[in-house]
Amino acid sequence: MEDAGLLSAYLATVRDWLDSHPHDVVTLLLTNNDFVNMSAYDAAYTAAGMQKHVFHPSNITTFWISPTSWPTLGELIGNGTRLISFMDYGADPAHVPYILPEFSFFWETPFDVTSWSDFNSCDINRPDALLKSYKATTSADPSSPAFKTAQQQRQQFMYIVNHFLDTKLWGGIMVPDRKDVAKTNAMRGEGSVGAQVQLCSDAWGERPWGVLVDYFEKGQVVKLQNQLNGVD
Repeated sequence: MEDAGLLSAYLATVRDWLDSHPHDVVTLLLTNNDFVNMSAYDAAYTAAGMQKHVFHPSNITTFWISPTSWPTLGELIGNGTRLISFMDYGADPAHVPYILPEFSFFWETPFDVTSWSDFNSCDINRPDALLKSYKATTSADPSSPAFKTAQQQRQQFMYIVNHFLDTKLWGGIMVPDRKDVAKTNAMRGEGSVGAQVQLCSDAWGERPWGVLVDYFEKGQVVKLQNQLNGVD
């Protein structure tokens, strides 16, 4: 599971799909916990012929877009910039402007949970700066300046729900839970992806901009996605 081949080969598959689906937009979220130099990612995108599809902010001095100021799907399609890429750690938009730093745009709910009851949470987990601001004001008076400032900061981000269940093995090693994935990826019920999405939507007054799951082909993930996007 840890060796799926070259990134350039995977990107070539995505490129072929984009070439054959000219009216679709794809978003990638790359993980880079080892902080591999961005030049390697740039080389992989170039080798895969992906440069023709990539999107990056027009203002490359800020590398940030308000949640309400993103291009429409029609504009992305019309401009041919139909691949949006984010990276959790190590992004360097000054040199590779089309791979955007995830935590300049998103916050995430907790991850690596090992119990369905842990999905009964929509708290901010990352990025650290926003988490500290949020924690400092959770018990504050909603009318206080500190609380209002924290809320304004949060509203500058989109958010992602982490909904994947792990199993802890000996030595503390965490692996995806396969046995019960149909329940984890269900529309309804305790610990289901549908229940957590609804919980977070109610808690924050808006639906998540993304949901991360394991084994999306199992359970009812696609059905939920279509329902949330109004195409079911």
